[in-house]
Amino acid sequence: RIELAGRAREEAALRRIATAIASGRELAALHSLVVEEASLMLDADAVAIFTVDERGSARLEQAFTRPRPVETDARDTVSRALSSQHAARSESGAIGNWLGATYSIAAPITVRGAVRGALVAERTQPTFAPGAEDLLTSLGELAGLAILNSDRRAALSAEARIDHLTGLGNRRAFSERLSEEVERARRYGHALGLVLIDIDDFKAINDTFGHPLGDDVLAEVARRLSSLGRAGELVARIGGDELAWLLPETDAEGAARAAQRALDSISSATFSGVGALSASAGVADLTGSGGPSDLVRRADAALLRSKVEGPGVVRRAGEDDDPPALGGGAPHDAGRPLLR
Repeated sequence: RIELAGRAREEAALRRIATAIASGRELAALHSLVVEEASLMLDADAVAIFTVDERGSARLEQAFTRPRPVETDARDTVSRALSSQHAARSESGAIGNWLGATYSIAAPITVRGAVRGALVAERTQPTFAPGAEDLLTSLGELAGLAILNSDRRAALSAEARIDHLTGLGNRRAFSERLSEEVERARRYGHALGLVLIDIDDFKAINDTFGHPLGDDVLAEVARRLSSLGRAGELVARIGGDELAWLLPETDAEGAARAAQRALDSISSATFSGVGALSASAGVADLTGSGGPSDLVRRADAALLRSKVEGPGVVRRAGEDDDPPALGGGAPHDAGRPLLR
């Protein structure tokens, strides 16, 4: 019977994995390391990590096999085996059995008490040595720690892209998304529209009613604009009272209609403690723009023009001096689901 590797070797392998987790490596790379180390320590023919969704179904994420690739239909079986949330052993292949193996062990991967997956090892022969469940449990705990750290990094990354006053994306989120959308639009020959919106006389609101009420106004404007945004679009606060609305697959005409809808939403109902308000908007699309910064520059120039001609005016970059005809017409990109 093949024995497990010595305790010193096990501890060294666990330290390698823990060090890799602490270094902030990507989750896929960490889980790849876990299954490789598990294969060596357990002398297994195959080791794999499955993730479990809300319905309890398992999906293969990482695998290390010898000598041939994983071919598995055991996802639901793994999910059922983990219902006890304890390591389990089978001599019938009921836990995994993608190699037609006789011997299998599985350990749950939990994050904050919730099952997020399974670490499964199999051998065709002979069975695993005593204590294999404990070792696999330790490796499963490290796999769970890797998931937890990945979740935390994702949450911090999302937090860094949110404007906390309005709940919209902030300038960083807008800049990153703008660059992505410009690249995508150029690659596939799609339109891309941008609307910049500025609340008229916002400084007077702060001076007259105070900054706390001004903050309430911004939050309410953000709520109204968010209700208009459609799936795949981004509404962001990029500074002060200036908001940006990025509209993929929308040309200047469609963006201008969207801008008018936004201004109508702002002016259609009074704001508590302040009364009626208006806003102005500048619109540009990728046509004639040199890149992300040029698209913003052209929309900003149109916004400045609308502020001069306003209040409550929409102007498009490059248009003549006559106001655009925005009445009527179908909403931009009609039929796409609204963001909620």
